[in-house]
Amino acid sequence: MMNGETACLLARMTADFYAARAADFSATRQGSWAGWQQLAAQVQPLFEEAARMGCPVAVADVACGNGRFGKFLRQKFPQSPLRYTGWDGNEALLREAAANMPEGAVLHRADVLAPLLGEERDPWWAEADRGAYQLVASFGFLHHIPGAENRARFLGQLLDLAQPGGTVALSLWRFADHGPLREKALRSTETALAAVPALAGAGGLEPGDYLLGWGGDGQAAQDPDVAGAASQGADAAAPLFRYCHSFSDEEARALVASVKSRACLTASFFADGRTGALNQYLLLVRED
Repeated sequence: MMNGETACLLARMTADFYAARAADFSATRQGSWAGWQQLAAQVQPLFEEAARMGCPVAVADVACGNGRFGKFLRQKFPQSPLRYTGWDGNEALLREAAANMPEGAVLHRADVLAPLLGEERDPWWAEADRGAYQLVASFGFLHHIPGAENRARFLGQLLDLAQPGGTVALSLWRFADHGPLREKALRSTETALAAVPALAGAGGLEPGDYLLGWGGDGQAAQDPDVAGAASQGADAAAPLFRYCHSFSDEEARALVASVKSRACLTASFFADGRTGALNQYLLLVRED
């Protein structure tokens, strides 16, 4: 089991990575994911009802990055009013999100990981409007949360944001399911562990944990967004690494089971990337 000190170190490494690579990273993340089309089909009745009634759909986007999911919803359902709230810890990405969002969108700079790791420096969770959202989304973030217990706690937080009967949608990155991508991730992780020996040994990385670089740093080609991302960020700067977890079938089932008293799984499907299966999507409806 990962100890708290390791989890905090991994979170800091990942935050430093995005602080340094935000522009290069965001440049490869301007379009929508293929899986969002399948998600849109699942939630279409919600948006159609909103269009008929003239009432906005309340959407929470946790770790929203540059806001492209909100932009996707706005383009996919142009007749449906949208009340969008997003949280992210990266100021540069939030500036992009503000440009992508319609007037009235609310964006918060917040370290979403801090409450999960016992760091109370950021009060985002205490101030979040719980039980207020019809659709709660978090894409491309769960794999950055160190430790299985922390990931289960995060899913619980997403459910807290949802209204009873509201939908929670999230993605699980599955890059290690694909041999060439797994080999690249292993090589990148070996390089990172040599540079940060504190992460090796007991209380360190768990099965499925990897440390990935970017462009000239190491491995970018396993990202679901990338077509040519390996050329991004290839400079002479010191290598930076982000913590990423690749999920298994067993872990996906365990994650759903962790909230079985509160939510019902309504859909699970694979999409995205060159393989068409780099992400597993889970859609859950809050029942409590």
